Amino acid sequence: MSSMIKMFDECAKAGLKAYAPYTVNPRPYDLYNVNNNPGDMELIYEGYKLQRDLDWVHVRLGAPDLNFRSCACYLDEVGNAPKPGTYVAWAESSAVNFGNSALVLRTIRNGASMDLFSAIVNPEAPCRPSP
Repeated sequence: MSSMIKMFDECAKAGLKAYAPYTVNPRPYDLYNVNNNPGDMELIYEGYKLQRDLDWVHVRLGAPDLNFRSCACYLDEVGNAPKPGTYVAWAESSAVNFGNSALVLRTIRNGASMDLFSAIVNPEAPCRPSP
């Protein structure tokens, strides 16, 4: 996760923002309400440090309110349902299946972070030549 966070941090420092709305998945672990053995807890605390950094990058890239996270971005309550026929970039496999079948979207299962890169790179923006 650290190399992915570093790439997105560079994007945020460059002033890039997501042009497309996106939904952030829930955090991977309920740190405060589950007790585990010391070995598991050490791994959780180490990984959770990275989650905090990832949240900070999401905020700077234009993520919606991070108190509202969902694997089901298409629900009305989440407010991020694309129109039928829309091409979307999603990394949540269950959302991809539902989107293609029930919502008549056009998507594939993207690798982690490719969905966010797709939200940053606006296909409508004119290409600028390199300096």
